[in-house]
Amino acid sequence: MEKIKEGFHEEFRMNVLYNGVYSIRTRDEWIERLRNNSLAGNAVKKTYTWEFNLIDVEDQTAVVKLTVNEEGKLKYIDYLTLYKFENGWRVITKQFSMY
Repeated sequence: MEKIKEGFHEEFRMNVLYNGVYSIRTRDEWIERLRNNSLAGNAVKKTYTWEFNLIDVEDQTAVVKLTVNEEGKLKYIDYLTLYKFENGWRVITKQFSMY
């Protein structure tokens, strides 16, 4: 969770479209949801792999398309936008498709 806090800006927003309903989550709401999911029951450790399909940088702005596989199967495609701050690159928004 600390790595998320390091790489994702305090004002980060995740845009979610799930079952036709659009919502926005803050970084802290997302972290809390991840924490609750990992603590629920006997959470099984799964193997994840990531592939950067696109990285496009223009000055202090970047866009990343990231494929996330769970147990060797496509789970998410994330679209991240980043800004470069004095202390480095930070994710400011995330949209994703879930499979």
